[in-house]
Amino acid sequence: MIKYRKGYEIDYIRLIELLSEAGFDDIPTDFKHLSGMVESSKSVVTAWDFDYMVGFARLPGDEEKDSKINIMVDNEYKNQGIEEELKKRI
Repeated sequence: MIKYRKGYEIDYIRLIELLSEAGFDDIPTDFKHLSGMVESSKSVVTAWDFDYMVGFARLPGDEEKDSKINIMVDNEYKNQGIEEELKKRI
């Protein structure tokens, strides 16, 4: 059963993997830059299969020029409604 959490407590290693799966070219690899990106967001929601983060959604902060919601779901968990649920909860 997938559980959803709102807030900035995330698995940063899994976030890098999800960003890579989603095809992002400029993935920040240092923790400080990555955590800054997350913590400057207006809202963050994650999806978990027990202790394994399978989805991530963020609403970028005011200082970012692109304010579209960013949503990533693990390829093995796609087509299970996780992306839609993350959109609703963000």
